[in-house]
Amino acid sequence: MKICYVSTYQPQHCGIADYTDNLCQALLEGTKDTSITVAAEYDSSPLETERLTCIPCFRRGEGYAENILRVIYKIKPDIVHIQHDYSVYGLSEEFLNFLWRLKVRKVVTMHEVHTPETPEKVSYGLENLPVNHKRLADLSDMLIVHSRGMSLWLRNYGVDGKKITIIPHGTPNIPVGEPSIAKRSLGFSELDKIILSFGFIRHFKNDQLLIRAFKDVAAHISNVKLVLAGGLHPYSSKIDMEEASRRRILVESLGLNEHVKLIEKYVPSEDIPILFTSADVFVFLHDQPFMEVSGALHSAFGACKPIVATSVPRFGEVGEVSPQTLIKPGDREGLVKVLIKILTDEGFADDCRRRVAEYAALTSWSRVAMQHYNLYKQLYKS
Repeated sequence: MKICYVSTYQPQHCGIADYTDNLCQALLEGTKDTSITVAAEYDSSPLETERLTCIPCFRRGEGYAENILRVIYKIKPDIVHIQHDYSVYGLSEEFLNFLWRLKVRKVVTMHEVHTPETPEKVSYGLENLPVNHKRLADLSDMLIVHSRGMSLWLRNYGVDGKKITIIPHGTPNIPVGEPSIAKRSLGFSELDKIILSFGFIRHFKNDQLLIRAFKDVAAHISNVKLVLAGGLHPYSSKIDMEEASRRRILVESLGLNEHVKLIEKYVPSEDIPILFTSADVFVFLHDQPFMEVSGALHSAFGACKPIVATSVPRFGEVGEVSPQTLIKPGDREGLVKVLIKILTDEGFADDCRRRVAEYAALTSWSRVAMQHYNLYKQLYKS
């Protein structure tokens, strides 16, 4: 089976680029009859192996349809699968016309579903939310989403439920080694307790709340450290850039320079095992109701460590896996309490680790890839 993905791709610093790469590798490992071409953004690197090819051919913000169609018609795939991101393709006439012109079985993964709750994201007009998403579904053979909430919003827009498949975000298998070695390699003592926040710097991640809460936790646990790991996104907004500066100022003003480590750069895949091995608990504190699922969260699942997260759609899976570590956005007191419990109550922490490990196995990339493969076969035969 010949599959063509339309996506951002390696080495772009982008969650969807990582997603597509993980999916490609798992499909190639799990099947014998699959060959893959990625029609990618120009910032991706060309690649050609026996079963995997990457052809950089388009750029967001420019007329992308002709270049992508040229690649697709040349390779003649059985399935075209678009990894959709509004910031790359939009959801206006250009993208919908591109789908109409694409005369091949086509799947679209919606990595986010716009809703009226985040009007600042909808550049094509709030009044067009239902009609544009309905047209998207009508022009596609199948839409994939990562959560029930995303599916419900598409149904609210009039999308036929038969056109929607829920496939969870894949979880990588993070090789976790000896924590004491990992902690020393990052400049900590092997006895230190590490709180880790991981992912791109975003103003809505509430890192400042975490820094203030960390000071409260440190008043109860003397050997606790905080690591904020991740840089600015290549397309970061001005407010995100300002957030990076505000974090540094806050750490210094609270006298926490010796207790907070800022790794303000993109963390490459080869550095993740040591970073994640060092962590005793992960924290995700977004406060916006974006209808999406977090790739950084699934990386944390892969490390099988306790996870504290806010009760927003992006982290809905934490509520299913570990509801006792879910807090309301902005709840500093609740955050402090659950962090102290995880770091001081080994039985509680062990239970969290067990629950996370079970979910990581259920959503492994190998399982997720086979769900995609079975869908492709079904569509191809039909």
